[in-house]
Amino acid sequence: MARYTYMFLLNPKAGREKEWDEWHRTHHVPDVLDIPGFVSCRRFRAASAQRDNSVPQWQNMALYEVETDDPVSVFAEIKRRVGTGQIVMSDTADPSRAVAVLWEPISEHAGGQARRAR
Repeated sequence: MARYTYMFLLNPKAGREKEWDEWHRTHHVPDVLDIPGFVSCRRFRAASAQRDNSVPQWQNMALYEVETDDPVSVFAEIKRRVGTGQIVMSDTADPSRAVAVLWEPISEHAGGQARRAR
């Protein structure tokens, strides 16, 4: 079975960050993980210290691990469930600049001791 990483970048609406975090943590992630193919989710917040001292465009990222031979049907199931109330969306997010990308691996994980091939 193929393994993918689904990356989702999003900002909560200004002033509603805590409400968004609560919904995302307690409702959205469990709802998505109930969908066959979704294996895990790791959530991230942009660090205050950036390499160039800039403010990142996105403040939150979720990385979902997906195992499936048919990613199109997995994402169709998300869409279907949103329409039935099995996945309840929140108005606390700002979808205007959300980014979602499904990634497939092209190499094994390289640890800190990885060396260039010579």
